[in-house]
Amino acid sequence: MRQLLVGCAYRALGALFSPGFRRPIDLSQLTRAKILILKPCCLGDVLFATPLVRELRRALPDAQIIFGVGSHSRAAVERNPHLDDLLDTGPVGSGAYTARDYRALVQRIRAERFDACFVLERSAILGLLPRLAGIRDTIGVDSGGRGFALNVGVSSEPVRPESELYLDVFRAVGGHPESGLLEYHPSAKASERVQALLTSSVSRPLVVVHPAGGTNPGMSLTRKRWPLEHFVKIAERVVRIGGTVALVGSEEDRAVSTGLARHKGVVSLIGKLSLDELAALAAQADVYLGNDSGPSHLAEAAGARVVMLFGPSDPLVYGPRARGSIALTAGLACSPCFEFGRVAPCANVLCLPMLSVDRVWHEVERAIGVSAGQR
Repeated sequence: MRQLLVGCAYRALGALFSPGFRRPIDLSQLTRAKILILKPCCLGDVLFATPLVRELRRALPDAQIIFGVGSHSRAAVERNPHLDDLLDTGPVGSGAYTARDYRALVQRIRAERFDACFVLERSAILGLLPRLAGIRDTIGVDSGGRGFALNVGVSSEPVRPESELYLDVFRAVGGHPESGLLEYHPSAKASERVQALLTSSVSRPLVVVHPAGGTNPGMSLTRKRWPLEHFVKIAERVVRIGGTVALVGSEEDRAVSTGLARHKGVVSLIGKLSLDELAALAAQADVYLGNDSGPSHLAEAAGARVVMLFGPSDPLVYGPRARGSIALTAGLACSPCFEFGRVAPCANVLCLPMLSVDRVWHEVERAIGVSAGQR
């Protein structure tokens, strides 16, 4: 009921204010513009914006393109070759923040004197931010009237891949994207460290496993995790065929992964890799197996073959798009149930436990076979 009332309120605001703000904008007006892309959080969502970044650079080689991002997700675009700079959004858009934080960000953006802003958020408060900062042209996502302050608003309906929604924002100003693939380039230093690790301590096939995920500054949703005992069974099968499992995750994931870290043939790298090194490891592995989470999207962006596991979230929206990667779900009638940052109450969480080990192993094994054929 609360969500329904909030939705109606925003639609009313949209109907009231949008006509006064709406006007067409064309890429030809932005050839030498200073452009802000606003997407503070989170890691996976920021990676979904990388196709837009690449296509904007291709279309506007002489523009200055700056990405507004929070510290938690900065690594996703810190080394992006198509960006001129990053703008630190602080806590705004990355969890709890105060009115003072918001005013400070408005002032910071105003001082940069941007000509245009692409707002890749569904938040009315963030949608208002560039207008309060005096930016002339604003283009972005309009979800149920929340984008009422935008000059060009692109509806978030019908449901489609998140990265494609962002490219639709590009299309709305006359853009013609060539590719929707996510993009991340591991540094040479990270690749060298991973290569040294691979040559000294592992055997092929190498399967990277990340059993955690579902947490970020704005949300904690552990329902997105496939049961650890299922990951253990996959690891046992990898070891049985002579392979190695590289167990990855942050230091906070150590408790979640304890039962898997102790198995023979499992190399625990929990808390030992930067995100850059994780991307390099995933790119050099035979397959990456993980839940719907930021690290899994990073692996896809780095070029890994990804088997991504879904329960409450929608694989159509968040699933991998790269050739050779796949999204798996148990296909229950109640899934997906994640919407507007929330999940429906569930007495018996079955969506991921009912995704069978055999089905996941089939896709892992297929990816291993493809990788072996290409080595």
